[in-house]
This record gives sequence, C-alpha cells and structure tokens, in this order.
Amino acid sequence: MLVAASTTSSSATLPASMEVARDVLKVPESIYGFTLPLGITLNNEWFSINSRCIICICR
Repeated sequence: MLVAASTTSSSATLPASMEVARDVLKVPESIYGFTLPLGITLNNEWFSINSRCIICICR
C-alpha cells in the first residue's frame, strides 16, 4: 500500500504486486508473470484513450 500511495504510476507497483502474488497469494509465476504486466499495459492504454475522448468531448 505504501508503494501505491507514494506513486501515481501503476508500473512502479509491479515489483510489489508480483511479490504479493508470489509470496502471499501463492499464484504460479506463469500466471502472474503474464497477467500483471498485461494488466498494467492495458490500464495505461485505456487511460490514454479515455483522456483523448474526454478532451475531445469537452472542446
């Protein structure tokens, strides 16, 4: 939570998220190693698309 609260970048929380998935949740590396980076990439792209739409609508 400290990493998430101290940064606005979801990419910066990736190492902490992977550690929690591995150590606490016991998720296999083959799953979290694929899904966590993919989720961050899609989240960044989704925000980019939404920001452009909002800017166009507000004009």
